[in-house]
Amino acid sequence: MEALQSGSLTPQTLEEGLSVLALFVTTLGLAVWMGSAVFGSFVVAPLVNRQLQPSQAREMLNQLAPRQHWLAFVCAALMMLGSGGILWIERLRTPAIGFFACTGFALLIELFLGLVMAPRASRLRERMQSSAGTEWNHDYRGSYDHAVRMSGFLNALIMLGLVGACGFLASVLSWGQAQH
Repeated sequence: MEALQSGSLTPQTLEEGLSVLALFVTTLGLAVWMGSAVFGSFVVAPLVNRQLQPSQAREMLNQLAPRQHWLAFVCAALMMLGSGGILWIERLRTPAIGFFACTGFALLIELFLGLVMAPRASRLRERMQSSAGTEWNHDYRGSYDHAVRMSGFLNALIMLGLVGACGFLASVLSWGQAQH
């Protein structure tokens, strides 16, 4: 900021400013994605399933899931874009690759959840409700419960990947500080 006020904007001050912006974008993406995953898994889903009738829960979760997945996709893009420049700094390359690997791992699982598991669980929930009182209801209930458990497990893996990304980001920051 002093460089802008004094009129002495140099390539070094511009690079430092862009580094701060990139770090902010990366950290923001990581924080929002992790917060969304934790809040969705430990607050929203249990409350919705306990407090609402199955048809109301289906409606609410059908509306929330795509939004949560899109939020995760945007956050992953922010994280990748914001941290992309550190790959070119040799001393930071190892933790940067770890960061990208953890973020990519979480993103792949999020894609699978958003494109495969969420629609499958929604279809199974609808079938389960429409087959109430029939012999098929038990089968749909079992498949739906399995899809819900699998989604919970995959959400835990996403959070684990994001914790790993957080650790690698901390390594990038500490390695960068050690060089100054």
